[in-house]
Amino acid sequence: MLGPVNAFDPRNAVKPHERTFANQISEGLRLGKYMLIDKPSVNPITFANASQSCAIASASQGQVDTIICPGAFGHQAIEMFQTTAQTKNPAVIAGKGYEIGLDLVNNESVEYVPGGNDVNNPFGYQAYNTSTGAPGSAAVLLRVTLEIADVSGSDQLVVGWRKQESYAVPTSFLAAGDALYTDFIGIGFSGSADPNNIKVISDVNNSGSTTVFDTTLAFADTKIHRLEVWLRKRKAFFFINGVALGQTVRKDGTGAAFTPAATLAPPAYTVGSGLFMVPMIFSRYDVTTPGTIIMRRLEVAQLLEVGLDDDAKGPQSLGALS
Repeated sequence: MLGPVNAFDPRNAVKPHERTFANQISEGLRLGKYMLIDKPSVNPITFANASQSCAIASASQGQVDTIICPGAFGHQAIEMFQTTAQTKNPAVIAGKGYEIGLDLVNNESVEYVPGGNDVNNPFGYQAYNTSTGAPGSAAVLLRVTLEIADVSGSDQLVVGWRKQESYAVPTSFLAAGDALYTDFIGIGFSGSADPNNIKVISDVNNSGSTTVFDTTLAFADTKIHRLEVWLRKRKAFFFINGVALGQTVRKDGTGAAFTPAATLAPPAYTVGSGLFMVPMIFSRYDVTTPGTIIMRRLEVAQLLEVGLDDDAKGPQSLGALS
């Protein structure tokens, strides 16, 4: 006898391997398709990615490092590319989050890729292929809450998605500059100012020139804002503090009251047919005495994992959206 009527019975599933209870761990979480870092309290561990071995990361331009994030929910690894040599690694700022600006030196830069710069990145977004009809993957989001001590010290800051390809050393994410990556779309800074207006920054099909759109919302020193980019049905959607661009922002990145600020809706951006996109955070400094950039919160997920995609039904690891 199997026990009480309400006890777990693996035979109750309609088909093999289907979930018996609606609140069981999702397939997306099982496959590492969700990551949440929120006010970490323990320093991350950073290793250099050597061929079939690992060592403590060292300052070396072009070095690819793996950051293991204790306490992260779901996936726990971020890949870091030293666009310029960095003597420091991400570390906890007590009560706030990870400091990701690192050396804080003029013209030095660094790139972070949650899940890794690889075709197996579990957060990757596969765009629908219009030529072959190959289905795309479920819609995704990247949310990053930042606290920046001195915004004038950061002239290139991109939170968004790019085509999965070899790491590049971008010439410029500034307007008309060439960031070298074939395709990318993000939100952040393009140019130095204090306060610094948040921009939408993009390139399509390796045009050789970065396109910059001013949202008109100013990011002031020491303030906290949440920058967010979705990819859904090959379209990009942008949010500041949970508010879609084109609407008025009334709260900061922590939910506290914020002087109402209208934003402009950016031009449409469409992911190229069949492209595989990975999440990224890119940071470049502009002055000799820049301030810290603190990542208070990071969330990468399929929209359906956080209850935001009504179109995608069924197993959380799937979902063909064109």
